[in-house]
Amino acid sequence: MNSPMRTVIRNGRLVMPQRIIEGGGLIIQNGVICEIIESGAPSARPGDYCIDARGNYVSPGFIDMHVHGGGGADVMNATVGSIQRMCRAHAEFGTT
Repeated sequence: MNSPMRTVIRNGRLVMPQRIIEGGGLIIQNGVICEIIESGAPSARPGDYCIDARGNYVSPGFIDMHVHGGGGADVMNATVGSIQRMCRAHAEFGTT
């Protein structure tokens, strides 16, 4: 049986609750962070999906508890298209 594909993120600035880890990495499996690497590159296995963060910030998605719109759309428009446009805008800019 094949193990599930993992995502390996390298060379990032990991945003942690109390600090930022420079040059860190993550290993994600089944949608869950299973390892945080504070220095050096995480080991990749054959079949892993690897991302070089290139020194950019790596953070959890932000949760917006209350929105009325986004991407030029508003919930008051009351259309499926407006809601879809809002969802795409929030996803593009890091809101989960």
